[in-house]
Amino acid sequence: YNDQVDIAAPGFDVISTVLGNSYASKSGTSMSSPHVAAIAALIWSHHPNATTAEIRLALESSAVQPDESQQGGRNDVFGWGVVNAKLALEALGPSAPSISPSP
Repeated sequence: YNDQVDIAAPGFDVISTVLGNSYASKSGTSMSSPHVAAIAALIWSHHPNATTAEIRLALESSAVQPDESQQGGRNDVFGWGVVNAKLALEALGPSAPSISPSP
C-alpha cells in the first residue's frame, strides 16, 4: 500500500500451476499483474492503433473502486481501482473491424 499503486487486480488465493504438473493457491503481485497485462493485451487486440498512454488511461479510468464513495478517485490501496475488462475495452470506443481469414 503506497502511492505507487496505479491499479489493482485479483491476486489473493489465485490458482496457479506449480512444478510437478500440479496446481497451488498463490498470492501477491505475481498473481495480479498477469490479469492487468491480459486486459491490456485484450484492449490492444481490439484497438491496434491505440498508444500505450491511451491503453493505460483506459485501464485506469475504467477501474472500479471497491468502496463506491471513492469511485473516480485514487488511493494508496487500490490505486484508481480494480481492473474491469469490459469497461476498459469500452473506454476506447468501438473496436476496430476484425479481419477474417481468406478461404
